[in-house]
Amino acid sequence: MVSTIRTSAPGKLMLLGEHAVLHGCHCLVCAIDRRITVTLRPRPDAIVTITAGFGRYEGRLPELPDDECFRFVLAALRRHSDVLPSGCDLVIESDFPNVSGLGSSAAVTVAAIAAAFVWCDLSWSADVLHAASLAVIRDVQGTGAGADAAASTFGGLLEYCADPISQRQVKHIPPIEVLYSGRKAHTAEVVAELEARRRENPHQIDAIFHAMNEGCGLAVNAGAAGDWQKFGEIINRNHELMTELGLSDTNLDSLVHDLQADPGISGAKLSGAGKGDCIVGIGHVENAGFAHERLGLQITRRGVEVA
Repeated sequence: MVSTIRTSAPGKLMLLGEHAVLHGCHCLVCAIDRRITVTLRPRPDAIVTITAGFGRYEGRLPELPDDECFRFVLAALRRHSDVLPSGCDLVIESDFPNVSGLGSSAAVTVAAIAAAFVWCDLSWSADVLHAASLAVIRDVQGTGAGADAAASTFGGLLEYCADPISQRQVKHIPPIEVLYSGRKAHTAEVVAELEARRRENPHQIDAIFHAMNEGCGLAVNAGAAGDWQKFGEIINRNHELMTELGLSDTNLDSLVHDLQADPGISGAKLSGAGKGDCIVGIGHVENAGFAHERLGLQITRRGVEVA
């Protein structure tokens, strides 16, 4: 019997195409150099325990009662309960900053499913893992484009489309600066609110999505050439588009503009669903007196890994 399986997956940042990716448009998403690690140890019984820094869970296969804190891991285990050899002890460790918008749910889902695949001796590939992770995320959230899970699975800087699903690596990786806005955004609520406004005014919202899609294509070309000045200009324009969608406000704009004003930054915008979470800039802050805390994140080419 396998004694211990250890897997890990990176978090993510959205650079371009938020919300538009839910409607067949392309986005740019990247893996960050912070990871979630899942350690799985089989048990001789049907008990499943999950231990993390924020709590502990215990249940029995095949039922596995709900627990909001562990909903993604539980959904992953339930989806494979017919092939799991027994119960197990799962330990989740994270080196994420304690902020939202960095894709922890997708990272833990990808790492947990990878551990289940290895334990059950299933044949799998990165594409299979991404598809399984996306199915779990949609089970839990009711919707999802899969960009987060793609970054956690494949790593790097990805041009991603959800319909039909496709992904490809952008040749070069830019330097980035990431700030936490100080405000947690509730992604599902923000998505639902924007979708409601889109139903009322589809032409206006879809025109913005189309502009985001065009910007993504231009950014891929700039990234392929390593032209981070042009890339940053596209990032700036896409913050304006997110503002047009009602996803920013005066306080968030002020943070974005402070980052944009630094001589080492070619562009900056809100990252993710909007109304909070993180702000990402292209480049590195040069002003020694920069007033905001930087999270020290970088893009990584490391995707999911099995130890």
